[in-house]
Amino acid sequence: MTLRGSVQDFPLRAVLDLLGQTKKTGELQLRADDRVGALGIAGGRVVTAVFAEEEPLLALGAIFALEGAEFEFTPWDDAPPSNLEGTLDELLRKADQAKKQAEEARRKAEAEREAARKKAEEEREAERKRLEELRALIP
Repeated sequence: MTLRGSVQDFPLRAVLDLLGQTKKTGELQLRADDRVGALGIAGGRVVTAVFAEEEPLLALGAIFALEGAEFEFTPWDDAPPSNLEGTLDELLRKADQAKKQAEEARRKAEAEREAARKKAEEEREAERKRLEELRALIP
């Protein structure tokens, strides 16, 4: 059984609930424009999330954030390798926390880069002033 549709017609949560109730195993692939994500399902539970180079929880969050995605579920005989553990609600809560932590880390890294850039600029300006002072001393 292949299941296809759009998250505009069938929200992702509803699709996952259906796969959970029917204890399906396989891959749920989602595509939106040039972005592709996949959820591995084992016995109706989400056990794997893959999206770009993201860590599993961030991948799960990114997949749920795909707007207008088309989905296709392909059943598998064997369960996919697992990189997630917990109920869907627990995973979504953890994904939200991971997203917030990643955003905070990005903001902190950006602030550190900006501070380093500013410091380097101040050092260049100080060096330029020292050179001007030295040039003024040369007759």
